[in-house]
Amino acid sequence: MTQEIIKAKWTTDIKSKTYQDSINIRYNVFIREQEFPEGSDIDDFEADSEHLVLYDKENSPLATARIYQLKNKLI
Repeated sequence: MTQEIIKAKWTTDIKSKTYQDSINIRYNVFIREQEFPEGSDIDDFEADSEHLVLYDKENSPLATARIYQLKNKLI
């Protein structure tokens, strides 16, 4: 099955829908699928990170990434 990505959205606003979509993906991947402890998908870097979400043509979130700059490094 091939997914067509038609939109990418970045946010630093942890109250935005894009951020909520990111959190939902991370919850499903880390907590449900990989069985990490509840709450381990969110940390103290949330508000200082950039959050990227990729959407399909129906505007359904497909994937997410989070970028946090630590001094002169991106993690």
